[in-house]
Amino acid sequence: MFQQIHGVTPQAVKQDVLGFLAKFQFRGDEVDKPVTALSGGERARLSIATLIRHGVNLLLLDEPTNHMDIPSMEAMEDTILSFTGAAVVVTHDRYLLGRVADSLLRIHEGRAEFREGGYEDHQAWVDLDLGAEDEAGSHEPELPKKLASPQAKQNSAAKPQSPPTKPIVADKDKQRAVKRFEKQVAEAEAKVADLEAKLSVLQKEMAVMDPSDWQAFSARLDAQKVLEADLAYAMSDWEAAQGALEEAQR
Repeated sequence: MFQQIHGVTPQAVKQDVLGFLAKFQFRGDEVDKPVTALSGGERARLSIATLIRHGVNLLLLDEPTNHMDIPSMEAMEDTILSFTGAAVVVTHDRYLLGRVADSLLRIHEGRAEFREGGYEDHQAWVDLDLGAEDEAGSHEPELPKKLASPQAKQNSAAKPQSPPTKPIVADKDKQRAVKRFEKQVAEAEAKVADLEAKLSVLQKEMAVMDPSDWQAFSARLDAQKVLEADLAYAMSDWEAAQGALEEAQR
């Protein structure tokens, strides 16, 4: 990792490279890791760091937080925020939008609409499931007022008016966190289901194979081991996402 960044600017001193890597949440012994030992999220951050070190002033990022664990997501968000150029981010991650976006481009039903401001400024406009609500919030239709009798008016005037009920202020950070974890759980479940289906197909193929064709059977056996390992990791990811979701919902 250190060598990759230092290779971009070989004239830089070690402390400068270390300080640069720290901006991307790479510190301590991490900087000496080989690239092959990095996680997917770490590789993505290192790729962005390398581009920035080359002096780019525009990043085009497609779903940069997909398939990342929570610490990697947060580090990616910090990386984007620390970038001094322009970043165009394509994402369905509402929490990411809330942290990094200062203008929005929504593409829906063949139309592209642009608005200045972040996710919180235009939440209903971004969240298509909120339908007719605009960014100012929902508006209840006014009901026709009944004419009150003089006696009713007198009784109403005699009664003290109760103070208006304060609206419950939604915890937007919590809502975004719950949505993020729900998305992770759904993605993890889909991945588990996909791997289970592939494993089932492979096992059925192996059940009807000619046992004398040991090379083909051995290849299928190796493929089965890989799928089983991937499934174990996917199940672990699902359990972690489910636990995080339950914690966020409390």
